Amino acid sequence: MLTTGHLKGEEIPSLLEANDEARRVLREGKKLFAEVELKRRRAQQQLVSIVSIVLAILSAVLGLLKFANVDSPLMLRAVAALPAPEYGLNRAREAEEAESRIMEGEKSAIGQLNEYQRGLLRVRNWLRPNIIAESQGPTGEATVLQLARQLDRDVVQQLERTDAEIHRSHERHNRADAEKETIEAGRMRLAGLGHTAFWIGGAQMVREAAAEEGRAQKRDDGGWSWCAIL
Repeated sequence: MLTTGHLKGEEIPSLLEANDEARRVLREGKKLFAEVELKRRRAQQQLVSIVSIVLAILSAVLGLLKFANVDSPLMLRAVAALPAPEYGLNRAREAEEAESRIMEGEKSAIGQLNEYQRGLLRVRNWLRPNIIAESQGPTGEATVLQLARQLDRDVVQQLERTDAEIHRSHERHNRADAEKETIEAGRMRLAGLGHTAFWIGGAQMVREAAAEEGRAQKRDDGGWSWCAIL
């Protein structure tokens, strides 16, 4: 997290000017947080829409594997009715692209949040010396001073929130990167297999991943980590 400090030779605006700038920066931050969250939801929805059908297919095959042999007539008939392997491979490629978009979005968010954090630190550097000076002088501007103190508290809260959001963006970026690698590895593992081997192999990968993860679980941020299943 960045720290406060006055730049050498920096001219500190008046208390009124500092208050106005603090309110402006805080308003911009409110918009920024809303935009970042909206972009996150859209990127996550795109990923889910791409993988949901394939996951449903693989989950169905996995269900059959629980009580039917791989080469049983029931299994072979069920798999024969599934789409061509290229369908699954194409969805995997699209999922990799969706993960890349998530990574790009989080990288952009980190840059915007860092810029906002710098703005918060700037206005705090303006507010604090003014608050100290006004507190030691006449109390004719008590209302303005009271507002400055509240704004200073709001700025501190926003600094903490921004720091947490930056950390969250780093985590989401790294998770998407890891998931992209998992998707690519799975796609390469299944590429070139025949129709039956492709879908049964994909279902067996589901079983392997489920055993490793223990159970498919929701992401900490509320989105589904489909790589916990595939």
